[in-house]
Amino acid sequence: MKKWIVVFLIVALLLPLGAQTVSASTSSLIHVVRPGENLYRIALRYGTTVRAIAAANHISNPNLIYVGQRLVIPTGGSTVPPGSCIYVVRRGDTLYSIARHFGVSLSTLVSVNGIANPSLIFVGQRLVIPGCGPVPPAPAGVWYTVRAGDTLYSIAARFGVSVWSIVAANHIANPNIIFVGQRLFIPDP
Repeated sequence: MKKWIVVFLIVALLLPLGAQTVSASTSSLIHVVRPGENLYRIALRYGTTVRAIAAANHISNPNLIYVGQRLVIPTGGSTVPPGSCIYVVRRGDTLYSIARHFGVSLSTLVSVNGIANPSLIFVGQRLVIPGCGPVPPAPAGVWYTVRAGDTLYSIAARFGVSVWSIVAANHIANPNIIFVGQRLFIPDP
């Protein structure tokens, strides 16, 4: 019985240490594993990948970590490629909406950031956005809601622009398919 009390006291004293994250250098952090954590959750917390943490700690089986283990979390220092920037995920963001906002393909965003599950990002996560540079000014034009009987040709004729300028401005895959209620941006001629 005494043995269990001693073990309990040691564990109780060590648990607060698990909450510490201390700086090891300018390009990595030290994280002490807490009960219930796994490499996937830890990677999400720091905006890195399971593979990167496993490599930095010479872990052959990423499913085997233990409470109290000290893990080096690679932060990469200044690993933002030239012409890229960092975006911090906000509430309501999805990878798709971020990719669309910056004009980057979803697959590129996933690849550049080493994201294992594109459906799972978290508020505060830092994402590298390739080629984001300065955001160009919004193009001049008007918004139009498609009505029954409209075609891209008739809309283009009404506004004095080409069909292809409407297709390009709205990223329309098939110019023969538009629908009632669809909002189209009509660029100035």
